Amino acid sequence: MTCFERAPANKKRLTLIAVFVMLFASVLQSGTDSVILALAAAEIGGTEYYALAKSFSSVSAAVLMPMFAYLGAKDPSRKRSLFIWSALAGAVCIFLRAIATHMAIIVAAGILHGMFSSGLYVIGYSIIRDIYDQKTAAKYLGFVVTMNSLGTLIGPIVSGVMIDMLGWRIVCHIIWIIALVSALLGMAGVKVTKEDAAELAVETGSFDLSGTISLSVFLGAISLFLALGSSLIPFGSTTSNILLVVSLVGLVGLILTIRKKGNNCIIPVPVLKDRNTLILTINSFLMNFSLIAIFFFIPSYILYVLNGSATQSGLTTTLLSIPGLFMGPIYSRMIANKGSARGVLTIGMILRVVVHAAFIFILSPSTDLMVIYALMIIAGFYQSAHVCTMTTAPQIQLAADKRTYGNAMIQVTMALGSSIGSAVYSMVIAAKGIVDGLKVAFVIAMVAAIIVLVISQFLVKNEEN
Repeated sequence: MTCFERAPANKKRLTLIAVFVMLFASVLQSGTDSVILALAAAEIGGTEYYALAKSFSSVSAAVLMPMFAYLGAKDPSRKRSLFIWSALAGAVCIFLRAIATHMAIIVAAGILHGMFSSGLYVIGYSIIRDIYDQKTAAKYLGFVVTMNSLGTLIGPIVSGVMIDMLGWRIVCHIIWIIALVSALLGMAGVKVTKEDAAELAVETGSFDLSGTISLSVFLGAISLFLALGSSLIPFGSTTSNILLVVSLVGLVGLILTIRKKGNNCIIPVPVLKDRNTLILTINSFLMNFSLIAIFFFIPSYILYVLNGSATQSGLTTTLLSIPGLFMGPIYSRMIANKGSARGVLTIGMILRVVVHAAFIFILSPSTDLMVIYALMIIAGFYQSAHVCTMTTAPQIQLAADKRTYGNAMIQVTMALGSSIGSAVYSMVIAAKGIVDGLKVAFVIAMVAAIIVLVISQFLVKNEEN
């Protein structure tokens, strides 16, 4: 048993609750984000650039996730502090929203939200794996999927009622207080010394500043290029092209740094060479890239092609989340029992290919809504497999010395997959129209799912387990 696993049961329970409270704050925040930002812009101004708050958050998270992975891997005893400071950063971010008198304050606070995300997804989930054995950790990580599904299912409704009744500022005050509670619980939870955690530490060199700068430039520029391509910085404009060139310069710099520094790079070479890490990282990108076709564009199809109501359109997202309420723990147990996510990914990707193929053939201006709803429920089974794999598999299937870094890479590529998928499908639909364009988008998404299905067969069990 490790020093984390030997901690008193009550301390482990407090740490677990802290992670779940932080997750609850995150789900509540993400469920209200689009509404709160729009209402804030209408009240205090900044409607033309309020979307930058999300962009700044994404860029910040993309940079901080590998940094948190480095710090947590080099000294696992730091994970507690990183988690606490991240929860506090989230509380400050949402508090600044609640009292903001100018949109620039909300946009700038988005940087702090990136720290909040890094603390939850990179540090929080790995702490659960640290303090519990494989099967127990998988059980609790399965509940993460259930909470996410529950948040997607009822979050928009509950938050909408709260905003209507209390106002968006009061809702922000509620969320930052919840984030603060998670920090306080984290302070009371498991604490280990640097000496005790030394057996779990990964040997690394000095902090890779040049690699971090290159990674920041690459992800920052590409995120802004994609996020603002349909608004403030149109694709094809001079500024957009400059951002694309800058991102390529950052990518080249990162590649050169990896070749030069090897194990001491912000993304260590051994992690890149590890089969499971590489496959799960590619999968996380392709699965989120594929997901966007159904998650964002089917609701639009119902609104603009089938002339459905906002309620009929929104019901698709609700139906997509229902299977996750009970499939999350089931999929997590499957991964823990087998020691591999290969089976869960195989089931999920076969379902994804079938559903996407069905949409390609049945989507038309005369398609019955009930048929779309039925397919969305089936899609929920592969969506929960997707979320569960990216939550549980890194903690179960990656070796201990690669787990923290590997999980950070997986989380970063998930965000990148969503951004690039949204940009690609938007351009296809803009060129061909939503009726024909969405079918092409589903073909592209189906190819991505097939690639995931094939390479997932090469996942191997973690011999440590």
